[in-house]
Amino acid sequence: MIIGHDASVLSGTKVGRFAGHWQELRTSGALPSRRQLDPAAFVFCLPNVLLMDLSHSPLRVHYRLVGSAVVAISKLDFTGRYLDELSFPNPQFDWMAVYQQLVDERQPLYGSVPLQSTLGERRYDLGLFPLSSDGAVIDKAIAVEDYEPVGGWLERANVRSTRIGGEEEAC
Repeated sequence: MIIGHDASVLSGTKVGRFAGHWQELRTSGALPSRRQLDPAAFVFCLPNVLLMDLSHSPLRVHYRLVGSAVVAISKLDFTGRYLDELSFPNPQFDWMAVYQQLVDERQPLYGSVPLQSTLGERRYDLGLFPLSSDGAVIDKAIAVEDYEPVGGWLERANVRSTRIGGEEEAC
């Protein structure tokens, strides 16, 4: 998996379009806040959006909103859950390290994320964007997951699901 600041790893369109919107919200180098986000401006990707609260010392990620496309892919609505309560279908990947990188580097992160299924591995696009209530401390983040690169493959595949505390739950 590739996670970094280079958006050229993206093969779909949703993350790049949202990245342009996020950049427009930056003023004088300050990070955008949650209240600046107008869902009407990114309606094209709303089902693919995750909104997270970040608390510090230690870093903890709380999923405030999980879009319907993300719920369908993960086979679990983990809205209201914390990252450390979940087991995602790509266990070799350290999601907490990605959020720590976001906080440390204070820039959007882009990635090509593996998705395992009965039909093999495919990759989807990820964009993770820092948000700040005061323009300085990163206390929220918004992500866009774009499954467009996977194509119609998802309809034919049995994708491994997300789990809470090791127990699989249906959505």
